[in-house]
Formats: sequence, C-alpha cells, structure tokens
Amino acid sequence: MIGLVLLNACNSKNNTSAVAENNGPVNQKQKDYLALIISLDTLRSVAVKQIVYREDSLLAKQPNRDQNPYYYYFKGRRYNIEKEGDSALLAYGKMKGAKANDEVEQLKKYQILDQTLGNGTMVESGFMQRIFSAIESAEAAKSKLTYRFYDLLAKAYYQNDNEEKSLTYAALYFDNHPFKTHPVIKQRYFDISFLLASRLGDFKKMAYYNSQARILAKKGGDSLAIARTYDNEAQIYSASNQPAKAIVSSRIYFNYLKKTHNLHGIAYNNLATTFIRNGQPDSAIYYYKEGLALQKNDVTGKYSNVHYKGLIDAYKMKGDYRSALAAADSAYKIELRNSKAIEAVKVAEMHEQYETEKKD
Repeated sequence: MIGLVLLNACNSKNNTSAVAENNGPVNQKQKDYLALIISLDTLRSVAVKQIVYREDSLLAKQPNRDQNPYYYYFKGRRYNIEKEGDSALLAYGKMKGAKANDEVEQLKKYQILDQTLGNGTMVESGFMQRIFSAIESAEAAKSKLTYRFYDLLAKAYYQNDNEEKSLTYAALYFDNHPFKTHPVIKQRYFDISFLLASRLGDFKKMAYYNSQARILAKKGGDSLAIARTYDNEAQIYSASNQPAKAIVSSRIYFNYLKKTHNLHGIAYNNLATTFIRNGQPDSAIYYYKEGLALQKNDVTGKYSNVHYKGLIDAYKMKGDYRSALAAADSAYKIELRNSKAIEAVKVAEMHEQYETEKKD
C-alpha cells in the first residue's frame, strides 16, 4: 500500500531537491529508468507527483516516444494521480519490452495488477493466480522488481483477512527491498505492522508501531504519512474505550484526505465507526452512506460490505430495525457474491503448489 535518479538513499529531503533540479534537455536513452522508478519508493508523495509530471512532459517531447515503454509508464502514473484509472490501465497496456519477461514486461505486469487489485475488497481466486504467476515469473527472471510482487500478495492476503500469510509476504517485501534501510521504507514497515497488529488485537504493538511511524513521518516531513498516524491513533483510542478522542484523531485524517482530494471508502468507514462507538448514529449513517456512494464509482467494480455492516449497527442504535434489516440484506448479498468469487480452497491450493514448485 505506491522517478528519481538512483541516489544515496540517506536523506529524503536531499533526494527530493537533487531530483527536482535540472529540468533541461536530457538524453532519454541514457537514463536508467528502472533505477529511477525503484527509487521513487524513497520519496514523499508530493515529490513523486512532481517527478512523474516532469518525466511525462519530457518523454512526450521525444520524437520516438511511441516506441519508448517508459513514456507509457509515466503517462499511466500521471493518470493515476489524476484519478483516471481506466486511462492508466490503457497506458500500461501499451508498454512493450525488448523480450518476454524482461524488466519492462515485469513493470507492466506489476502496474496492471496493482491498478486492478482494488482498495480493501476481497480478492478472487483468479486474480490470486495472476499474482502467483507473476511472482514465479519475476523470481525466474531474477527481476529487480520481485519485491513489489511480494507486496501485492501481502495486500491481497490482507484484503482476504489472512493476516498470517499477509505478514509472511510483507516481510519478504521489506527483506528484498533495495532501499530497506531508508527511513521512508522503514516507516511503511511500521504502517503495515500496525495494520496487522490491529487485526490481531495486539494494542501494545499497535501503539508502538504507530509511534515509530509518526517519528519517521515527522522526520521526513511527509504530511500524508503524518495524517495516517492519526487514523491509526483513532483505532488505538477506540480500542482503549476513548471514543471522543478517537473522533478527534479520525477527523484530522479524514479532513486531510478531503483537502488533498484523496478520500476513499475505508476513510469514510473508519470515521463513521468512531461515531458509532461514541453513540452518534446519525453522523455514522451519513458517513457510511457517503462511503457507499464513493464505492459505486470504483473503476474495479468490486464492492465491500463494511459500510452496510456499519449501517446495521447504526440503525439498530436508533431503533430503526426495518432499515437495519435492509442493510443486512445488502451486506449478505455482497458477502455471498464475494464468497463465491474468492473460492478460498482454490487459493490455498495455489499457495501450496507455488511453495512446492519453489522448493523443487
């Protein structure tokens, strides 16, 4: 849960200034674009946006741009930033490597899978198979991007509520990241560790991981990462039966996302849930419904039932059992559809097959 020249991975602010300079003519053929793209992981979101726009502009001026796969890569990234997911997928699809399974083809595969994965929705067995196949291909090719496919699988398992497997592949992601000692990468490690600790109900670890993530976020001046720690903090307050404080922290995160035009369904759900815990069902209903409205615009076409489940509790709190029943019916329909799609047994079999082939 994501270009620079390959730099000393020591200081995020220095990295940003080093890349932002020199916007003059560049020999695009001599650029090591893969190193550039991998190094993006060490930058703050604002700097990434600046560099994506710059590279897109530079490549668009090249006479042979249609033959350059990185022209389509940065165009796709720009579309992502501008919330044009369908256009991004079309751009990534036009990337062509010099040969099968080279780094360009690996990058293309990763971008398409990452774009299609969705945000918080259950992942079907067919899509899991695509991720496993991508990992096998990347490992066989000894791709520099293999670590990114581990991250994809960690996300997929997390979205399917399999914390144990998610933790396994998250660890593989960090262990194989070329910049694993960089503060930004460490911060992401703490963010993901927090999520897993939350799922496991380990509140002491939640507090520890969040405090470490905030220290690194403040040190790097990453406003999005700092805001995210307030969302985490809200969960900690809720877990320790301090719902009023949870609302304050949750609002800080929500308002930041709103200000930066980055609101998503999970943010609506989290804020609504804090209102439920503070005995404010009307406010909760408002944000659950807003989350549902946003979900309908999801280009992946995937749906989560978390908002409907929240509405059940909110309507019950108001004594509106008819509306609660209607919400329960909607939640059940989504859950039934997702359960049929995910086919958990097949996913487990694929994982076992992958591990067996890996040993062989």
